[in-house]
Amino acid sequence: MARNVVEAVAYGGVAIMLYHYAIYPLIVWGMSRFLPSPAAPNRHPARVTLVIAAFNEEKVIEEKLKNSLAIDYPDLEILVAADGSSDDTVDIAGSYAEQGVKVLFEPERRGKASALNRAVIQATGEIIVLSDANAMYAPHAIRSLVAEFSTFNVGAVSGIKVVRSRSQGDSGFGRSEGFYWKYENAIRRAESRIGTTVAAVGEIVAIRKDIFRPFPAGIVNDDAYLALTVLSQGFDVRFAPAAIAEELSSINEKDEYVRRRRIAAGRWAQLRYVKLLPFRRPFVIAAFFSHKVLRLVMPFALLLSAISSVLLATLEPESTQYLLLSGAYALLFGAALYGMYQQNRRGIVQRLSRICFFLISMNVSLAFGFLDWIRGNVSPVWKKAAR
Repeated sequence: MARNVVEAVAYGGVAIMLYHYAIYPLIVWGMSRFLPSPAAPNRHPARVTLVIAAFNEEKVIEEKLKNSLAIDYPDLEILVAADGSSDDTVDIAGSYAEQGVKVLFEPERRGKASALNRAVIQATGEIIVLSDANAMYAPHAIRSLVAEFSTFNVGAVSGIKVVRSRSQGDSGFGRSEGFYWKYENAIRRAESRIGTTVAAVGEIVAIRKDIFRPFPAGIVNDDAYLALTVLSQGFDVRFAPAAIAEELSSINEKDEYVRRRRIAAGRWAQLRYVKLLPFRRPFVIAAFFSHKVLRLVMPFALLLSAISSVLLATLEPESTQYLLLSGAYALLFGAALYGMYQQNRRGIVQRLSRICFFLISMNVSLAFGFLDWIRGNVSPVWKKAAR
């Protein structure tokens, strides 16, 4: 009986991981292949307000404003929400006032969500585009976002996040992060073609102002909550692959780990809002569970399955299947360890090992994010990573 339980844990973990990482993406990709590509919509350009969240962004805010002013869109309002900034962010942004940039500043720092709430209230656009200060837009990005609002049922549109390495000699960790976002964007694009995606990118997401719901106090993952509120009102969230926001990869593994750990804690805390899901829409429920909820389970499925497989191989060393399963886990963890020391090396083996390392490190941050949530260490205010 005990062996059956251990075996169920071992193979159950494998099944959950295969479904989340491979089978579900293949299902939505396959379904989307049978659907026609949406026709190019003809929509009269709506007035758009671009809200830039900026906390102590003196190193990038000028580049961001120049980038924003160069966007190809006829009716664009630019607001900089710089609450709590103690460096030169406000002064630099204020120097662009003659070019139409408006700076919203309050000395107290309450977090990104609070700053966005205040900015949206003052926005005059029909469509609000939320952005980060380090996300640089392609010239046509906002046109691509707005075009997706051609039908009434579209409430929000997410763009595509592209992660760029910092230099030619950048560590392989940055390239692995970029690979992850290509994978994630492919899933969101397929979901969108089927009907709606359940995810949004905080660096480039647009929402109709008339359906915007203020972020609750203490919310960490504002983009995920925004998508949830749009779906809860019966609207769709679309993905616009031509709306590109580019940002540099994290400086190092430590910064990326801290960022992912904070996001993971916020995801666990956000489960309290699952009640907002439209339970009469089966695809939305299935996609949310497969794409969002199962991601939180991955660290535990990986750890428990690996431990169970080793235990089974120890108890029954003559069993080939248990040896193969435990050997597969040994190969995965060994490749991740190898990849940790191969960040500047090129080659297929090195690239695959870096992806394994990125996968393991991502799951470690998810696990510790869970512990932070359990301990109540979830805050909308966090220590800013170096850029």
